[in-house]
Amino acid sequence: MEGTFQAAVTQEAAAGRVVTAACSDRSGQITYLSYAWIADTATLYEARAVVTPGPGAVTTAASSLATQGFILTASGLADGSGNIVLVGTRVQGDALARPFIAAQSAVDTQALEQRGYARVAVIVDPTRTNPYTHLGER
Repeated sequence: MEGTFQAAVTQEAAAGRVVTAACSDRSGQITYLSYAWIADTATLYEARAVVTPGPGAVTTAASSLATQGFILTASGLADGSGNIVLVGTRVQGDALARPFIAAQSAVDTQALEQRGYARVAVIVDPTRTNPYTHLGER
């Protein structure tokens, strides 16, 4: 599944489209939405799909994508086991690292917003006391 989905997001990016939503169905297939600007047919992208083994690994995976210059453009459930899929997209050839932050407490979430980070995903881990992790990028 992961290789097939990676091939799909790679194809979308090469065609100038950005994957903005992804989620698995009951059969384990990932459905996604992508879009492109009608007025900009020249910009091409690179995309990377990462499937993490549950919510606990998401922060590390998202941070790695940001370090490689990818902006987190989609997140969702990868399967019925609770694995999470992340899609990072960048303009072709632009590998400049992106500022990234993960916030869990209300104080951290406030700092995320005050420091100019856009919330790009919220990951829920029901096994934790504070189940919400907010991912932010600038």
